[in-house]
Amino acid sequence: MKTPLFTIVLFLLTISSFAQESSSEPQRKNGVTISDTIIGGIPFQCYQYHFESPDRDLDYTLILPMPENDIVVSKIRRTLLGEDYTGNYEQQLREEHGADSSEAAPKVPEEGAEPKSPYENEDYVSVIFEIHPNLIEKDLIGFTSYVNEYFGGASHPTWAFFFSVFNFSTGEQISQDDILDASEEKRQIVARKLYTLLKAYVEEEDDGEQDVLYMLNNNFYFTDKELVYAYTPYEVAAYMYGEPELSLPKKWLRPYLKPDGPLYQYWFGKKGKK
Repeated sequence: MKTPLFTIVLFLLTISSFAQESSSEPQRKNGVTISDTIIGGIPFQCYQYHFESPDRDLDYTLILPMPENDIVVSKIRRTLLGEDYTGNYEQQLREEHGADSSEAAPKVPEEGAEPKSPYENEDYVSVIFEIHPNLIEKDLIGFTSYVNEYFGGASHPTWAFFFSVFNFSTGEQISQDDILDASEEKRQIVARKLYTLLKAYVEEEDDGEQDVLYMLNNNFYFTDKELVYAYTPYEVAAYMYGEPELSLPKKWLRPYLKPDGPLYQYWFGKKGKK
């Protein structure tokens, strides 16, 4: 899966700094660790949360804008974290997940018993949840969200990357309706391009399928050179193909953008820069 280099480097450097700050702490300790950092001139909080018990293994690393009580920031957090977000994420973690619980029993087998894999336990749940910024530019801010869930007895985990871009002045999420020309003809051309790229990705010939608008799934990110649509496992291809990411170069996409939309303005500006 293609991931922007900026995203990878930013995420690894940020996590590394947090690890250095807490190097004296025992590894995989149940609880919440909160650190502040500055990325691209914007203040962020990193919530690192781990909880381990015989039935649960939860790992969260969430890098979220701050301050938490700011109206715009709160709107962005609510979109990223879901409607259950209460406005105080540290407290929410503690209340919902027992974030500082000392009741989590170690995964040690009874005396004389052979150790069993937690995956043999049908009640076992494992969740990895990560959020980190991937774009900070003018009044735009973008995020990558990663979720990996496993439930005991399943043949494999379910996992996916989700991308979101926000207007950092209003907190509103930018959708494909905000960036693409509204005409059905142009939407069909963009969707057909994505479908053709998908067929090349899975090494199949384009079968001429007419209904391709489902390729416009609103799960996208963009860089200074391309708009990238991402798809979850099974969404448009077999599980073996993972998560296809299909790239539309800005030069090709320009005729199909809203001229007054945020992506057109980000790429070409009011003066029509190339």
